[in-house]
Amino acid sequence: MVKSPDGGGYRIVKVEDSKTDFPKDYDKVTYLCEGPKPADDKTKSEPGKDEEKTAEKPAAKSKGKADQAAKCGHTWTTEKEAKECPQCGSTKVKVQSKQRDQLFETWKRQKQESHWQEFVQKISKEGESKVVIYDPELEAMKLEQGQGDPKVLRTVAAKYNEAIQYAGSDPFIKESALRMHLAQVYARLGEKDKQAAELRIVLKEREDPNTSVQLANLLIDQWETAHGDAKQKVAAGKAKDEAKLLLKSASELAAAEQTVHSSIADAYKKLGMVEEEKIEREKAKPKPAVSKQAPEPPAEGHSADDGHGHAAETPADPAPKDKPAKSGQPPKPAKSVKAKAKAKAKQNTTE
Repeated sequence: MVKSPDGGGYRIVKVEDSKTDFPKDYDKVTYLCEGPKPADDKTKSEPGKDEEKTAEKPAAKSKGKADQAAKCGHTWTTEKEAKECPQCGSTKVKVQSKQRDQLFETWKRQKQESHWQEFVQKISKEGESKVVIYDPELEAMKLEQGQGDPKVLRTVAAKYNEAIQYAGSDPFIKESALRMHLAQVYARLGEKDKQAAELRIVLKEREDPNTSVQLANLLIDQWETAHGDAKQKVAAGKAKDEAKLLLKSASELAAAEQTVHSSIADAYKKLGMVEEEKIEREKAKPKPAVSKQAPEPPAEGHSADDGHGHAAETPADPAPKDKPAKSGQPPKPAKSVKAKAKAKAKQNTTE
């Protein structure tokens, strides 16, 4: 048992180790002053210290803010019980937070995580035979793993449909995700009409380029496999038009997703739309990396940008002046700038 510092009772603490050392700030409490703000806007001075004026707060725009500004609002942390505000002297103080409560919450969370890990390890050791799944989505996912039997897949589809019924009452369950799983099951069963119906429902809930391309390919298959029946031809024509709209929308949504643009190009190829296929192939190409290189310095005597959009002439090196030749001697040829630099470097090395 640990006695509360404020005399409010005891806490029962289960000590699992031989000794438990509480932190130094275990007994600290943070208080908040709700007393009125002093009229002279001065703080209460401490012994041996002069009173200091506090900064004035801006006027509140609403009544609630005005009431808050009219209060002292001073907060302080101490291990002793506080009965008045050390700043304004008001007795209208309340406990804002207790350090021990925060520590106990931390310990509680740690213990919960520890117990959960122990439970998971225990379940894994006992095996899956003792685990009973009641959630239809999890049951469907478990049944679907590694299964190709149509009877099992139909059971999986029934479980996904059951899970969809619960999706409307649970905000954490996404109906679109369940329907995507269901569409994949129908694809494995070869039931393309049901697959297309699920994909249409998904697109009504959210726009997705991959789903649009998937549905467009199903419609293109319907268009390609249409026979001489007049009704089938009409249906095939509608399917083709819908596929075109889906591909156009997918291209706009895909932005820079190269794989999606490549899939769209393949679909346009099936439709025989050469120009659209070419555009999507270009979008599917990887963009070259742009490397930033430092601009080359302008050549001597050539113009360069002065930073204001105007050309600034770069002065060429002035021609070296010939020294007057001594009497009876021919004048020496002038040294170039490079030659002078080499001579200076040689002189520095020698020194």
